[in-house]
Amino acid sequence: MGAIGGFAHPIASEDSFGKLQTFRSLGREMSAPHAYHVYCIRHISANFMRRFRNKEMQRIVVNIGYSKTIQDFNYWYGLLQDNDEEATRWLDNIPREKWAQAFDKEGRRYGHMTTNLAECVNSVLKGTRNLPITAMVKSTYFRLAELFVRKGVQAQAQIASSLIFSESLMKVIQENQQAASSIYVRQFDHEEKSFMMLHFPCRHVLAACSHIHLHWEEYVDNVYRLQTVFNVYRKEFEPVSNERYWNPYNGPRLHPNITMRRPTKGRPKSTRIRNEMDIREDVQRKRCGLCRNEGHSR
Repeated sequence: MGAIGGFAHPIASEDSFGKLQTFRSLGREMSAPHAYHVYCIRHISANFMRRFRNKEMQRIVVNIGYSKTIQDFNYWYGLLQDNDEEATRWLDNIPREKWAQAFDKEGRRYGHMTTNLAECVNSVLKGTRNLPITAMVKSTYFRLAELFVRKGVQAQAQIASSLIFSESLMKVIQENQQAASSIYVRQFDHEEKSFMMLHFPCRHVLAACSHIHLHWEEYVDNVYRLQTVFNVYRKEFEPVSNERYWNPYNGPRLHPNITMRRPTKGRPKSTRIRNEMDIREDVQRKRCGLCRNEGHSR
């Protein structure tokens, strides 16, 4: 995540030194007040699991990070402290404003606690990791260009249909409106903080707007508008010229290690190093298709 269209967004990462150096090299556009560095709760959870090897405490850590109020934060933090004080000391070494939603006082995360916004691009680039470097760069370029065109056309078509907000936001608003129909607000201090964190009306705000005859659309942040979405995908991709028109290259040349050359026959072997983030809870064991017992197959 970064600064898009003048809006300040957090940069969620697992604190990779290389990534931080890259962001710093981009200058002021990727630093405060345009962008803020925060931590991905999924990576914190994975690091915690690697250190303590306890799934129940790992679940508590995730709940601590997602807590929206200080009261909820203290509740889950107390459970972790009762289980293992060393685990809480490990967690205390991480600045709370960088990973705990309850301490996101400025609402900079917009509810995004993981790096999913960046990692979802993996589905676009699926099938490129086995390619040689040159082919991988070309495939990445053209696949992203195709994605931007498709998403831009979709946003433009929705704008032409007189829609203002994204479909995902309207779905949440409709659910909140149904819940707001049973709420009567006389005096409310809004301890839940969803409105301040997500920057669109929760059910309590919708009930208040209905009670005093205000338009809820005024309280939706501009990042949820289709025009903002369209601005993200309106970037033009410059075509890559033919190699014959490139400027002469006078820099160092790389010579590959011949002994590490892949076999020319067969499908390239795909290897992926799995870690704690790949562990799925409550995975059902395979059963026999005939007797439905575990331990063997047909």
